[in-house]
Amino acid sequence: MLDDTFHVYDTTLRDGAQQEGLNLSVADKLVIARQLDEFGVGFIEGGWPGAIPKDTEFFRRAATELDLRHAQLAAFGATRRPGVKAADDPLVAALRESGAPVVTLVAKSHDRHVLLALRTTLEENLEMIRDTITHLKQNGIGSFMRRHGPFIILWTQRLAVNPSEMLLLYIRLLRFAHHRLDTVL
Repeated sequence: MLDDTFHVYDTTLRDGAQQEGLNLSVADKLVIARQLDEFGVGFIEGGWPGAIPKDTEFFRRAATELDLRHAQLAAFGATRRPGVKAADDPLVAALRESGAPVVTLVAKSHDRHVLLALRTTLEENLEMIRDTITHLKQNGIGSFMRRHGPFIILWTQRLAVNPSEMLLLYIRLLRFAHHRLDTVL
């Protein structure tokens, strides 16, 4: 497990692979992950297992083909769907089954997005975040959440098993009241 000092969280294999004209194979992603590990990167975001077949395959192969000395793989995904428990959500299951010790979650924060895109209540949205993080933690998986814009690392004893588990909040818009965030954590 990494200590609680500063670590680079690299998104080359997911965000970087979305560049126009770039199409990384699973073999390409494995080579890049090895190189990132050699550079001393702390976390390598490998993709979205369950949502993108190539990323699911990457995590399957990484389990046997990668011997990371410095980095930990992180899977990317979303909180559970409205009306479904995290334990029963197939995309959350894919995150859990990816073998990644850390999962980076994306969640909606703007009221309009919650009501119109997710078609759920603000309270259910907060429960989706809480339930997903709790479920992953109960399965021994650390959670990051990413916030749009500059990354902000939030340390919390309430969610973390130890201080080296970080929570990075990715909220699609910057408008998420701190008192609401506190109720989630």
